[in-house]
Amino acid sequence: MLHLPEAVVYQTAQHPLTGVLFPTDIGYFEKAAGHYRRREAGCEQLILICCTDGNGCLELNGLHFSLCAGQACLIPAQQPHSYWADNANPWSIWWVHLSGREITTLAQHCIDTPVFTLTRAEQTIRAFSRLFTLLQHGYGDSVLKRAMFRCWQIVGLLTDTADTHHEPPDGITDTRITRVIHHMHQHLHAHVSLEGLAHIAGCSISTLAEHFKNVTNYAVLDYFIRLKMQTACSLLDADNSSIQDIAATLGYDDPFYFSRRFKRIYGYSPKQYRLLEKG
Repeated sequence: MLHLPEAVVYQTAQHPLTGVLFPTDIGYFEKAAGHYRRREAGCEQLILICCTDGNGCLELNGLHFSLCAGQACLIPAQQPHSYWADNANPWSIWWVHLSGREITTLAQHCIDTPVFTLTRAEQTIRAFSRLFTLLQHGYGDSVLKRAMFRCWQIVGLLTDTADTHHEPPDGITDTRITRVIHHMHQHLHAHVSLEGLAHIAGCSISTLAEHFKNVTNYAVLDYFIRLKMQTACSLLDADNSSIQDIAATLGYDDPFYFSRRFKRIYGYSPKQYRLLEKG
């Protein structure tokens, strides 16, 4: 799963464009046996769940609903709810938490029932996957603007009202930056240097630094650290591996240094992150 750092959420919410609708968390759970969430005070964000396989249940406002493959649900913000995977045939789900100035309007006017059958299931699943992939590029302005369009696309597909409007292509358009980011993804277990990355990009360090910041909104090495921490979130969610082992997997010999890096970006320690309710 991906969880946007609090500073990024705040920055996105203040923007006149992206603050309308944006994701704060997104993920995919496959055959999620034992998956259960109960929020007596509701959630600050609007939650969309798309069931791709298996079965699950939702309780909302005292009503009980069943979900199966090809169905989805919308849970308004601040509404007490529970949802869980079926014991015999646990669901596989894409899910996203949405925030922004329009989430109340969406909840009030988009659909008449919280559970509905998808008319374009394959396109909806692809839209979730594309949003997830997009956010793996980091949280620069261009990525967050594209993420906003992706969120609207998902909402449109879920309610069968999506327009086939032109959208910006996914990913980073500067091929030099693309090569650098690909190298970063392949070497999350190691250390990288500006000199080495500039060589991969085929330009000087100063040129790389300038272009990279323009494209991603982050300094080169800061972006690499954020990729590591993003991967750390996935590893923390995946199993019960120790924080020391996860730190070592990402090239950190000192788990305390790793934890400080993690907290600087996300606002809480890896241990605290593991205790967060997700999905």
